[in-house]
Amino acid sequence: MLALDDDELTTLMHLAQPLDPDLRDDFLRAVAAELEQHAERGNGLVHRVAAAAQRKFLSPLSATAGGFHSKYR
Repeated sequence: MLALDDDELTTLMHLAQPLDPDLRDDFLRAVAAELEQHAERGNGLVHRVAAAAQRKFLSPLSATAGGFHSKYR
């Protein structure tokens, strides 16, 4: 099980917010899988890993102002 401190969790939730809600679980699993590969971590690593994962899961529509999601496709 991956344990995150408050700052790490805030970072992760902030980066998950613009994603399509249907993709957030997969995003969180991808981030957790990558973080488990590191013996030590901090907010910087969590941010780098989550930002890289976000780019894989972010669609152009979900990135627009107003946060359009799959229901608008």
